[in-house]
Amino acid sequence: MYFNRLIKSTIVLSILICTSFGLVSCSGVTQAEFDRVSEDLNNSQTNAQKVSNELAASQSKLEDIENELAASQSKLEDIESELETLQINVREAHLVIEVFNEFLNIGLTGNTTNILGLFGKLAEIENEEIRESVEYLMDGDGIRMDEAGMIVMGWLEEVETMLK
Repeated sequence: MYFNRLIKSTIVLSILICTSFGLVSCSGVTQAEFDRVSEDLNNSQTNAQKVSNELAASQSKLEDIENELAASQSKLEDIESELETLQINVREAHLVIEVFNEFLNIGLTGNTTNILGLFGKLAEIENEEIRESVEYLMDGDGIRMDEAGMIVMGWLEEVETMLK
């Protein structure tokens, strides 16, 4: 029994010693340590606010760049459409000039060996004004050469319009 009491007393004494060490270690933080931690906290909050402001500015710049990109893409689409139209007009103008040169060659030399090729090129022309004049030339009986020449020369004016 004496042994049991001794063990109990030792356990109680050990608990009291551990508690006193715990109280000594939790005695608190010095004012200097508290001030340093408070200053670090304030600096961190200031830095967080700066980063937040920089993020907002960057997001605004990103939005501006995205808007600029959208406007540029729209302009690019317009330019591509215009380029496609110009390419069609250039092909058409080239075709009209080929036909004009073939008519000029026939007129100067009287050589009509390539007349089928000429008709094929005439069929490819999509310009409404030129197509109508070709049909007039093909259907018209008794067309004077000077009138035919004026019609064909009018094609050059139409080519100039296409290339503007």
